[in-house]
This record gives sequence, C-alpha cells and structure tokens, in this order.
Amino acid sequence: MLAVLDRHVILCSEMIKNDVQKEKLIAELISSECNSHTRELIDISEEECLDMGANVVFSKDKNKNSCIIVSERALVNYRREIKALLAKNYKIIKVDLTILEKISGASAKSILSEIN
Repeated sequence: MLAVLDRHVILCSEMIKNDVQKEKLIAELISSECNSHTRELIDISEEECLDMGANVVFSKDKNKNSCIIVSERALVNYRREIKALLAKNYKIIKVDLTILEKISGASAKSILSEIN
C-alpha cells in the first residue's frame, strides 16, 4: 500500500477509509517537516496496488543514480502517466516475479528485505 522513494511516495489512498487519517498521513509523507525534503505523491488505484504497484524498492546504483526495483506485473499494470513519471525520475529495474507473486503473494519489497 506504500512505498517511499527518493523524490516520491507511492500510496493507494483509496484503501484508507478514514479521511482525517488519510489526509494526515499524506501530509506527513510529503512534508519536508517530517522528511529531509518534500516528496511528490503518486496516488495509485486499488487495482494497481493489488497488482503489486506499491511494492517498489528504492536504491542507488554504483554511480549514485536513483533506481527503483519493481516487478514486471506492477510495471505493466501502472497507468501510462505513472510509468512515464517513474521512468523520468528513476532507472527502473524490472524483475519477473510471476511465479512468486502467484504462489506466495511475495513482492519485490518482501523478497529484497529477506536478502538483506
């Protein structure tokens, strides 16, 4: 439901039913008062979220370029404008996790956290 990237936050806000909590969470996630800098909200749909759209991992490559690691399923199911925004701001590392996503519900985020 949530991924914090370098310059963006991916969130499925429609899954948060309490409007007061939703607004407070969004304000805190994008605010420079709570972070080292402001972040732009990428609000994904519930369908995109269920397609692993919030299970994105931020990293930097050896040249300090901002990268995201995302499953092929998530990337294919993002709306065109979200794909364009991510491609403009990050080097996208797409991984095929089809079998793991189908069998166990695992995502790029959960798999990489197990490796660390």
